[in-house]
Amino acid sequence: MNEEQTKKCPKCQEEVLKSAKKCKHCGSDLRSWFMRHKIISAFLILIFISAVSGGGNSGKSNNVSTSDNNQQTSVEPSKPEEQKPVSKEILVINQVVKRVDGKCRYFFSVENKDQAAFSGSVTIKVINPITTVGTDTFTTKQPIEPSMSQIVYIDTNTCPPSIHGEAGTNKFEYEVKENGQTVKSGDGGIIDKITE
Repeated sequence: MNEEQTKKCPKCQEEVLKSAKKCKHCGSDLRSWFMRHKIISAFLILIFISAVSGGGNSGKSNNVSTSDNNQQTSVEPSKPEEQKPVSKEILVINQVVKRVDGKCRYFFSVENKDQAAFSGSVTIKVINPITTVGTDTFTTKQPIEPSMSQIVYIDTNTCPPSIHGEAGTNKFEYEVKENGQTVKSGDGGIIDKITE
C-alpha cells in the first residue's frame, strides 16, 4: 500500500486505508468524534451559533451594527403592538319623554347585550336639527350584568317636535367607554310623544 493512501490505526497501530471507517484488523471506529456523535455535534453547533448570533441575550438591547464600507445600520427593538379597542354590545334606547318642572326629561335604557358584565361610562347627547341641547355622562355604580339594563335620564329645556316644532329634539348620540377606551358608539331617534 502507498503511504499517501494509508494511515495507522490509533488502537492496533496497523496500516489501514485513509478512507476506512473501521480498522480491518481490530474493528475500532476510525471516524472522528464528531462523525461518531452526529446528534450531539449538531446540538453543540446550534448552541454555538445561537450564542454567537446573540440569541441568548435574554431581553438586552437588540441593537445590531454592521460595518460594510464604514456604514452602520441600527435595528431598534420592536415596540409592543397597540391594543385594539374591544367592542361591547351596549345599546342605548330612548324609552320615554316626560315633562318635569317645565323641562323635558328624556329617559334612556342602557342595555347590556354582551356576554360579560359592563362597568364604565355612557355619554348621551340629546340633539335637535341645529345643535346639541343636552349632554350627560353616566358612570355605572355597579356592573350591568348581561341581559340587564339601567335607566338614566337627561333634563333639557327643548322638547320633541310635537312641542317645539322643527327645533324640537329628534335624535340622540351615545358613546360607551370601559377602562377609558371607547367600546361602542351609536345614535337613535327620540320618541316624539310626551308622557304626563
